[in-house]
Formats: sequence, C-alpha cells, structure tokens
Amino acid sequence: MKNKRDRKIRKLKRVHILPHILALVFFIIFFIFAIRVFWGAIFNYLVQIKMDSAVGVAQSIANKIESKNISDRDFENFPEKNFTEKFFVTDADGRILVSTMKMDEDYTKDSYMHTNDGKSVLIYDENLIKVMRDSNIGPDTTKMHFDQIMRFARLGGNRQAEICKYKCYAIAPVYDGKYYVYLNSDIPIMGYDTFVLVFITLFNIVVVAVPVIVYNVFLLFAFISRKRRVKLIYYDAFTGGKNWLYFKEFENKKLGRMIRKNHMYIASISFSKFKNFSACYGANRAENVIENAGAIIKSKLDKKEVFARYSEAEFGLIIAAENCESCERRLIDIVQELKKCDVKEITFNCGAYSIENGAVDVDYLYQNARLARRAAVQKNIPLVWFDEKMKEEQIWESTVEENMEEALNNSEFEVYLQPKYGANSRSLAGAEALIRWNSSKFGFVSPGRFIPIFEKNGFITKIDDYMLRKVAELQKKWQEEGKQIVPVSVNISRVHFAREDLAEHICEIVDSVGISREGIELELTESAFFEEKDALIGIVRKLKDMGFAISMDDFGTGFSSLNSLKDLPLDVLKLDAEFFRGSGIRDERGSAIVAATIQLAKSLGMKTVAEGIEEEEQVNFLAEKGCELIQGYYFDKPLPIEEFENRMNLFDTSVE
Repeated sequence: MKNKRDRKIRKLKRVHILPHILALVFFIIFFIFAIRVFWGAIFNYLVQIKMDSAVGVAQSIANKIESKNISDRDFENFPEKNFTEKFFVTDADGRILVSTMKMDEDYTKDSYMHTNDGKSVLIYDENLIKVMRDSNIGPDTTKMHFDQIMRFARLGGNRQAEICKYKCYAIAPVYDGKYYVYLNSDIPIMGYDTFVLVFITLFNIVVVAVPVIVYNVFLLFAFISRKRRVKLIYYDAFTGGKNWLYFKEFENKKLGRMIRKNHMYIASISFSKFKNFSACYGANRAENVIENAGAIIKSKLDKKEVFARYSEAEFGLIIAAENCESCERRLIDIVQELKKCDVKEITFNCGAYSIENGAVDVDYLYQNARLARRAAVQKNIPLVWFDEKMKEEQIWESTVEENMEEALNNSEFEVYLQPKYGANSRSLAGAEALIRWNSSKFGFVSPGRFIPIFEKNGFITKIDDYMLRKVAELQKKWQEEGKQIVPVSVNISRVHFAREDLAEHICEIVDSVGISREGIELELTESAFFEEKDALIGIVRKLKDMGFAISMDDFGTGFSSLNSLKDLPLDVLKLDAEFFRGSGIRDERGSAIVAATIQLAKSLGMKTVAEGIEEEEQVNFLAEKGCELIQGYYFDKPLPIEEFENRMNLFDTSVE
C-alpha cells in the first residue's frame, strides 16, 4: 500500500514544464522564420513574373529588329515613333548603337553588360547598385521583404499603394548575339500584390499559431495548478509548514549530499500526555500548542535544516552540528523553549540519532530516533541518544509480534499460580494467575519481555481472555475432581476496558465453561482507573453485580488512590510491593502508612492482600495490623499448576 501511494505521488509530481516551454519557443521562432521565408518566396514569385514580362517586351523589340533586317547603319532610323519603351541597343562589344532614353555617364558598360547566355535580367536600385541577377535575391532579402509588408500594413492595406519598386535591364539577344536589346523597365510591387500574402499569413497565424499558443498557455496553467496540488499534499495544516511526506521525499533526495559536507543528526521530539491535555482543554487549544511548537522549532533551525510533524504531537528534525555534544545542546535548548509554551500539563522528550555516511533512508533513521525518544519517556529525562541495544529491543518486539498468534494457537502460553496465604493461619487461601511463555522457538520467555509488547499492540486483550478461560477450566476440573475450589485472581488489562460490553464479554467466557463466577477475582491495576473513569466505574459495578470479586492491584503507586477508593465498589485491595522494599515497615512513617491503609480498607469493607512479601518480620507485622492475605516469595513463588495442586493437598484451602 505504501509503495502504491508513493508511486502515485511521484506520478503527480512528474510534470516537466521546461520541455514544453522550449517547444513553444521553438515553435514561435520556427513560425516566424517560416512566415519570413514564405514572404520571401511570394515576393520572389511576384518579381519573377514582372521580370519575365520585361524580358518578353525586350524580346519583342529584338524580334522587330530581326524582322526589319536592321544593320548597324540602319539603327539611326530605329525605333519607330510608336515605340514608347525606354531601351538601348548595343553591339557585342557593348557599344551603344541606338537609345530611346537619356544616357548619362553612370550608364557605363560594366553596369549593364549582359552575361554570356544573353538572357539575363539585371535588377538594380535607384543608384544603379546591383541587387539581383536572374531572380537570385541577396542575403538581406527576407528582412527587405518583411519591411515592405510592414509598409503595406502602415498604409492601411491600400491595394493601390506602391509598396516598393525595382528597376531592371531586361536583355534580349538579336541575330544570335550580334546585337543586344537592353530594356529599361520598372518592377513595382503594389498593395494588391501583397494583399493575398497578408491574408494567407493571418490565416496561418489564426489556424496554426493561435491554437499552439493557447495549448501551451493552458499547459502552463495546468502545470501551475498541479504544482499547487503537490504543495497541498506536502502541507501540514497544524504547523503551517511541511508535513512528514515532504520530510521523507525531500530528505531522501538531498540527505546524501548533506552528510558528505556536514555531521547530520535526526531527532524525534514528542509531547507526553497530549491526549489528556486535548481532552481537558479542547481541540482548539491543542492545535494552538502544536502550531506554537512548530514555530519554536522552526526558529531554532537553519535554512538547510528541516523539520516536520510526524504524528499528532510528535516532530521529526534533521539538523547539522559539529559533533554530538553540539547537537545535544541545541536539542535541549529546543526542549527548554517548548516548555515555555505555558502548558504545564505537557512534558517534552527527545531522542536523537547520529546519521552515518551512506544512510539516507529517512524512515529507517527516524525509527532509531523514536526508539531513543521512547527511552527518554520511560526514564523521564529530556534527551536520550540511540544505541544498538534499543535496536535489539525493537527487533525482539517485531519477533514477538510475528510469533504471538502462532504461540496462542499452539497453547505455548502457560498458567502459573502464585499462592496467597492467610496472614494468621499461614494456610493456602487463594492464588493469582500469572502467564508464562514456553516458546517452541525461544524457550522460556519471562513476562517482562512480552507483556509490555502485548499491552502496546493490543494483543493483551486476547491474553486476558486466554487466561480467564484457562482459570475457569482449571476450577471446573477441580470441581469435577471433588477438590475445594481456590479463589483465583485474573488480571484484566486496562486496554480491555475500551470495550463497552466488557462485563458481558467476561461473563460469556466464564459461563461457557460452566463454573461459578464467585471463584474468580478480577484484578485491575490502579492506573486503569484514571482513564475514562466514569465508563470504567460503570463496568466494574456491572461485574460486581454479576457475581465477580473485584480487586485493585498495585495500590499506592498512583497519585489519586484515596479518591479512587471513594468511587469504586472494590472487594480487595492489594498493597504494592514498594511498600515493603528497603526500610519498608522498619521505618516509622512507612509502617504507619501501611497500618493506616489496612484500617481504611477494613472500614470500607475490603480485604487486603500484601504482595511481594519476602521476610517473616513483614508477615508478623501484617498479621498484627489485620492484613488478611500474604503473597510473596516468603511462602511461594509462582508455581506450575501441578505443583500448586500439590500445595492444595497439603493445606486447608478455606479462605479466612
């Protein structure tokens, strides 16, 4: 899907206007050149017709001389009075024998001397400068003709207007070259001669040039429109800058050049708790925060450096710095500036990665920076640099996700039970169901290596269902064997509470096995009570009404524990192991808090379970203060089902 999208975007961008512009320029030049050549050809044709007419007149004079059999001495009586043409006759040596025109000294032999073929036409201008012989126009003819057409246009297209006039000598031989007749003739080019030429030219412009020009103008506007659409694709509505698609496309092209000249670094900056902030203060204020953050980041970057918004509240940056220390100072400065947005509810964390030569895949590089940023969030520090251990964790996460469905289908996940003992009786009184992964590929995998991954990708909901069904089936087995059913608590992930029908869903699983709901205790972590609190309270009340016991796990690790006790209908309160680590109950303040919590639970009608107990002193203290159940390594670690059943045979399983 991603490759298909990228191909469509590249196709949309692949519009090269330069060839079309060059083609348009070439067409205009070619069209002008063609028009000029066309004009020249027509002019040559017009001149040639008039020249042929002059040659015909000269030849008719030569024919009359031959018909009258005129010799040298007879030319004195030639021409006759009815000859109106201006001409003169020469002998083969160029000596003028007779002339009907005034001959001045400029009319020398060289100016009118015929060629050997005796059929030439010599064209000259007003000053007897030779312009053309035998219709062979000189090098500046096209411009001359163009100027003449313009003159016709200035005359307003008057057909009677004289555009230009050539002078010529039309030469005709007499007696096979004994004499030559030179006819002095004008060749005028009139308006009506060029009228058709101008009409045809205008017609060509309308029919050929205008559509081509219109097409290229349309193409230019289409190109501009497409460029705008491409720009819109790369536009980020929140920051007003470029979006992540541009970040990838642009940097993949130029990053290779940049890292050869600079030390380049890629970073990921995110806002934690942004969703909660948006829910509390509204989408408009959240958008303003994003916009302001984008402006701050942009102000801290050079022109050659870029940034873009990766997701709702996450920015990617590519910056240049002399070394890692310099880069870190700049990133910390950006984070500090972001904290000045006057948004106390949001914290900022950054992850950075040093780009090595040859690495130009922005997506790949940025994922490394994101891994480092996640570590910064977990450690609650402003910035963390990427290291290969993070990459190994990422690879492991991908490996787990590739194999989790297969593992579930093959029942590779096993149920372990950690016993709960009465604080006073020291007898088995319950258990907590814990999951273990005995993988056919990786061996025994501890929960800490896969549970966080399942919680992140949502697979934990299937694990919850799996564990609930397994515990129900185990209790059904004990019932059929005539054993005392031990209450077993099963963890329900906070991810699962996104289901509106969670209570009905849990009932369906347990009821399908055919076991009483009273033997199953549902454990919820304290942190789950602070997301969609109202909806969660409704689900908990439904479950309690349906016969399940409800317990709060990890009590004491949050910041609103007492407030949650006020609203939630709980049956069991589990004291977190943190209460008992270190000095724990040996400290006066610590022991007072534990004792007060136990008394508070009793006053609210709840039982208490202390988890993580490893010392006898702790057991005695808890028994003295009224804690009902103890869970921890002092009594037992989590046990496989077979070993737990052995414990059942040794202890009285009645709950205190």
